[in-house]
Amino acid sequence: MQPVTWSLKEIAEWIYDRQHNKYDVVIALDGPRGNGKSTLVYKLFTRIALLNGNKQLFNPKKDILFDRTEVLNDLEKKRFGFIFADEMINSAHNRDFWSTEQKDFVKMLNMYRDHFNILAGCIPFFYDMDTQLRKLVSIRFTVVNRGFAVIQFAKTEQMYGNDPWQTDINKKIESRWSNAWKKGQVYNPKFHNLTTFAGYLKYGPLGKKQEILYQQIKDDKRSELKKEAETEAKELKKDDFLGHILERVKQGVVTKEELRLTALNIGMTPRGLNTALNHRLSSEDVKTTVSAHLKSDNKRADESKNYKKKVFKPKNL
Repeated sequence: MQPVTWSLKEIAEWIYDRQHNKYDVVIALDGPRGNGKSTLVYKLFTRIALLNGNKQLFNPKKDILFDRTEVLNDLEKKRFGFIFADEMINSAHNRDFWSTEQKDFVKMLNMYRDHFNILAGCIPFFYDMDTQLRKLVSIRFTVVNRGFAVIQFAKTEQMYGNDPWQTDINKKIESRWSNAWKKGQVYNPKFHNLTTFAGYLKYGPLGKKQEILYQQIKDDKRSELKKEAETEAKELKKDDFLGHILERVKQGVVTKEELRLTALNIGMTPRGLNTALNHRLSSEDVKTTVSAHLKSDNKRADESKNYKKKVFKPKNL
């Protein structure tokens, strides 16, 4: 039997129908970098917006996201909308599963399934995604070459299995291709033998204006993320430095004057540094304030004492 080859219009209609039958649609796109995963999402979302009778429904400047926090916000706020997680590796990586943000991502995807958004995420390797997230994916596009993708549908009708991608079965099928390649035989993967196979998809490149707009959005948003990361790094460095100062204060080796000079050196006011350190002490359930831990500046105290003796010493004694 000849494998099915879908048109972009047909797969867009399938996704549109699924969404409007009130099912959530989580799409994963995997494949080597530069093969056109983002191009496919852009074209799909444009098509689905047209099916809704509103070309403006997909707004690339707002709907293309590179940051996990933005994805979480859209999941909560949007209904029947588009969420294009262009580099889903930032949101859904398996090694980050135990992070708070990752668990929030899984939780919110489940919590807001009844918002019926279409979420599409691009990732180099499908199995780099967290296991719980893979279970929420309903359709997978593996972009094998530019303009050519393998479509797979999750096996949601299983009664006894808990893996909608039938990983163990499909791994065995794929291993046969690898073994043939190792033996020097013709390496021609028969993707239609995969149990989750649903067809092939051929699609063209973005239009020139779309390509320029997409590149601009990508450059701008990556630049914003870089600035945010740099700011966070600076704040973290400053935060670590405050911790170091506080430890020295608690050890009783810092004088009031040294603390004042330290504040000026790190671009803070003495009062601001004092307040920040007191907040730290409070968070540690320490009942005293910074001033109680400061070392007395004996040298300055002695100088002041001597100065007073010199100035106010009675002449006739």
